[in-house]
Parts: sequence; structure tokens; C-alpha cells
Amino acid sequence: MASNPWVSYAGSAGQPVSFAGSSGQPVSMPPYRPVQQNTGGKILGVNNFGDGGGGSGSSGGGNGGDGSNGGGSPPSPPGPDMNAINAIADPIFAYLDQAKQRIQDSLQPLIANIGQNFETAKQSLDTKKASGEAMLGEQGTQAQLAKQESENKIRRLYNELTRAGIQKFGGASSAGQGYGELLGVEAQRSNAQTAQEYNTAKREIEVARYQLDQDYQDKILQLQQDKANKEFEAQQNYQDRMSEIDRARAETQSNKAAMKYQALQEFRNQVFQIQWEDYQQKQLLSQQKEAVNRELAMYDQNLNAATNAGGQALGAYTSSDVMNPTSNAQLPGSPATDLNDLSQYSGVVNKKDDFDLFPSMEIGGSAQLR
Repeated sequence: MASNPWVSYAGSAGQPVSFAGSSGQPVSMPPYRPVQQNTGGKILGVNNFGDGGGGSGSSGGGNGGDGSNGGGSPPSPPGPDMNAINAIADPIFAYLDQAKQRIQDSLQPLIANIGQNFETAKQSLDTKKASGEAMLGEQGTQAQLAKQESENKIRRLYNELTRAGIQKFGGASSAGQGYGELLGVEAQRSNAQTAQEYNTAKREIEVARYQLDQDYQDKILQLQQDKANKEFEAQQNYQDRMSEIDRARAETQSNKAAMKYQALQEFRNQVFQIQWEDYQQKQLLSQQKEAVNRELAMYDQNLNAATNAGGQALGAYTSSDVMNPTSNAQLPGSPATDLNDLSQYSGVVNKKDDFDLFPSMEIGGSAQLR
């Protein structure tokens, strides 16, 4: 059976393995060169087989351990660097935490500022209302004084005219009485007019006071509404900004998880690729070993057949009449040998080396045994 020059067999990595071929010449196998993977300088398959104990004799190490299943698992690539992913995400998380803290810290001062602005505006309205009420009070006082002053003038005028009429018409005359009645009517008319003017001024003052209070209440309500709106806007803006930060944080967390998942997937694929290549390498080496073992078995079979044939031929020659028991035939490089005493060379040749003891034999100068 012809040798396969691409078959390698168990041996030290990089060393050729030789054994005898059918022609008696040593057959050299190419050295086994393990596959170099990108595994940090480590070589897969170096210890896959060949570490089992070798056999002895012509079996050529056929009893050696099945190294194709040995050697342990292939080295794994370095795992994904999660610290590198954390180094990308952690600064973002830190920035978002700081921004969130700044927003939280700014809310209460903003609410307090809105409240302070409300109080300031309310105080201004209170001051204006108090000033308006004081002015209206002053106007009421002035109207009251004007009424009293008018009534006093009417009274003084009535008295003066009454005294003048008495002097002129006399108190008991009919003309004096008529004059007195006319003065009384005129005095009443003047008092009524004075009272009407006072009441008109008083109503105007009351209306102005009511209007002042109404304006005050309206402006207070407006201030309160503005305060509530600003507080709502501040709270809404706070919630929007917090939601934006939470969204950015969730997005960053999602991206971080996706990066870790991708890194783990790539690591899994690398491990699977290494395991697959290691499996293929082991399968190839196992097939190579089986092929070499088959060749060794074939060589053992051929050698045993040749050895048996040589023994049978030798036995036939020793028992035939052609041979002279006292022949002077000699083994090359040996002293004279009695061919009748060849028991030491009979039997089954156990090894090729034993068979090689008879590379050639001349009988009678012509017969040869090979």
C-alpha cells in the first residue's frame, strides 16, 4: 500500500515520524504541524494525541492512547472587556446625575422666588390701596367739613337777615311775619342744597372706595393666578427636564446593555469558532491517525506474510535431497555453518530485524534465498 505523504502521525510537534514501508525502506511522514489560532499565542491541538504510551514491536505504537480525545479543551479567548464599556457609559451617567441634582437644587429657589415676587407685588397693591383709602377718607372728611361750613353760613345769614327784617318791618307786623317766612324757606332750601351736595360727595367717595377695593381684589387675584401659573410652569419644566434626563439615562443604559450584549455575542462567536476549529482539527488528526494505523497494519501483515514465506522456503530447502547436509555453504561474513543444524534459524520470524539476518544466501554457488 503506497504511503500518503500528507498523513502525519503522533510525535513531537514539528518532528517527522518514520516507519518501514513494504519495500523495506523507511517511509517518512511530513511533520505534524498544529494549527495556529488567534488565541493569544497559544496553539490548538499540540496535546491532542501522541501523549499516550506507545506500543512496542512491529505494531508501531498501535497501542498508544487515543490522543484525539485528549489534550483537554482549547484555550478560550479573553472575555469581553466590560470595564471599557463602563468607561464609556459611566461619565454619561455621572453627567446626567449632576444635571439632575442641579435641576433638583434649582426648583425650590425658583418656587421661593415666585412666591417672593408675589409678596412684593401684593405689598405694592396694599400700599396703593391704603393710600387710596386714606385719600378717600380725607375727601370724606373735607366733604363733612364743607357741609358743616355751609350749614353754618346759612344759619349766620338767616340770623342776620332776620335781625334786619325785625329792625325794618318790626316783629309783630304782617310784613315782618311775611319776611320771616321767606327767610325760613330760603334757609331750608340752602340747607337742602348743602345736604344734597354733601350726600353726592359722600356717594362719590363710597363709589371710589368700592372701586379701589375692587381693583385691589382683582389685582390680588391676578397676582395669585400669575403666581400659580409660574409655579405650574416651573413644576412642568422641572418634570420635563427630569423626564429628559431619565430618558437619556435609560437610553444610555440601553446602549450600554446593547454594547455588552454585542461584546458577549462576539465572545461567544469567537469561542464557538475556536471550538469548531479545534473539533475539525481533532477530526482531521483522528482521520490521519486511523489512516496511518491502517498502513501500519498493512505493513505488519505484509511483513508477517513475508516472514512466514521465508520460514517455509527455508524448511523446504533443509528437508530436500538437493541440499548436501555437509555443504560448505556459508553465511556472508560468518564461519562455516552446518546446514543440518539450522534450528536456530527456523520457526516464525518475529521481527523484521530477524528476517534481515538472511538478506541473501548462496547454496552451491547458485541458489539464493531472499
